[in-house]
Amino acid sequence: MFKRAVKEKFIILAISSGLTMDVENNNIMVETIESHKPSYWSLKNPEGYLVYFRSKRNKSSNRSKNLYKAITSLIKSNELFKDFKIGKSEGIVVTEIDLLGRVVFEPLGGPVNEAYKLQKGKSELTA
Repeated sequence: MFKRAVKEKFIILAISSGLTMDVENNNIMVETIESHKPSYWSLKNPEGYLVYFRSKRNKSSNRSKNLYKAITSLIKSNELFKDFKIGKSEGIVVTEIDLLGRVVFEPLGGPVNEAYKLQKGKSELTA
């Protein structure tokens, strides 16, 4: 299948489980992430998830905002997620897309690292 490397602007959400990941909260988190249709996401064992939305797509911005709200709501209201944290970043990353425009390789770059650092430093959520 045809693939090409691209530099493109993405919105990145980094979600940390605070090392409290178990089957129950993982299943809920995966359902929550997938229901918001990200461009790409990955599970980073054992600590959490990286979720990517292509910025050039208008729906992606709304989906990333809605996912952020859904996750912060889970963290604030559900005891299973009390140790979870979330960070958000946006910027140019390198990735690979296929002929249909689907992201087929996990994006890499400074904005990914920034989102990861932001969720690590969060002690309180701000909406």
